[in-house]
Amino acid sequence: MKKALALILFLMLLACLMGCAASDSPEETNAKSILNLTQATAPPSEEPIDVEIKDISLVKTQKAYNNDYEYYLVETESNEWGYAELRNEEVLCFYVGYPRSEAETRCNDAATYRLSNLGGLGE
Repeated sequence: MKKALALILFLMLLACLMGCAASDSPEETNAKSILNLTQATAPPSEEPIDVEIKDISLVKTQKAYNNDYEYYLVETESNEWGYAELRNEEVLCFYVGYPRSEAETRCNDAATYRLSNLGGLGE
């Protein structure tokens, strides 16, 4: 009886820990699956490459002309950083090969640039 109770407690604890490990939001999980199927561009060669995403963070969302824009900071399994811009879950750009600080700056600049091109209609 004690072994069964201990096993049940162990399984409950394991389930709780697994739930805590899944910290990505639904948007991040969806973007990660989309980007894992997309080749990234890496400077300076600008050649498309396959990357494995280690982590992804939603930086900003915008809505303009009935389109949803999302900007993500991406860390690859090879510990490089990059950023991605999606419109209605379609990849507009996906660049990797930067230090984290530069990837963050480029991600924010892409959002600012897109908003200025859309006439300031973002939300």
